[in-house]
Amino acid sequence: MAKPNRLDADGKDDVLRSLAQALTPYLRQTLASADANEPEYYHQNNSPLGRRRHLALVRSGALSGRKVGKRVLVARQDMRAFLEEHPSAEASGTKTADPLDDWGLTRRRR
Repeated sequence: MAKPNRLDADGKDDVLRSLAQALTPYLRQTLASADANEPEYYHQNNSPLGRRRHLALVRSGALSGRKVGKRVLVARQDMRAFLEEHPSAEASGTKTADPLDDWGLTRRRR
């Protein structure tokens, strides 16, 4: 049985290093253009708000959108602005009020 040669390991490192150097420009270009490939609009099926909330907010006028075919489109920058103006209750650390408190009721723990 042959012992692993130190030169073989160094040769593998050299091959891997040269391969990494050859792929680096391609990977930089691909990763930089990944943001450019994102669509300009969200529709109800890929919205970060979810389908029902997306449609309800456009219907109410809180988000500006337009209907194209069966899709309701909202511009990506409009969605980003809306999300920045309306942080979620979980993200802000505030606890939402329990609607049962208004009636003087408590929840049963299961």
